[in-house]
Amino acid sequence: MLKSIELLMQIRCKSISSLLYYGHYTITSQEGPQQRDPFSPLLFCNTIHQLLESICSVLRLGYIDDVTLGGSQETVAKDVQTVNR
Repeated sequence: MLKSIELLMQIRCKSISSLLYYGHYTITSQEGPQQRDPFSPLLFCNTIHQLLESICSVLRLGYIDDVTLGGSQETVAKDVQTVNR
């Protein structure tokens, strides 16, 4: 009985998806790591690490999806535009 309930929950959870749009890409919410996956933060941080290394602000702090930039107004504004691309 427990196995069938677990299977039903997996099917139910996997069958509901939404579409995520990023530029000309469309990604279903079923792709990528799931919530509560212990590797999700690591995968996300590895993905944005190169971006954080490429920006020019004097202060670059990143913790998971929180990023803080500091420096001259022009440099920070340019870096924000880079991140938003």
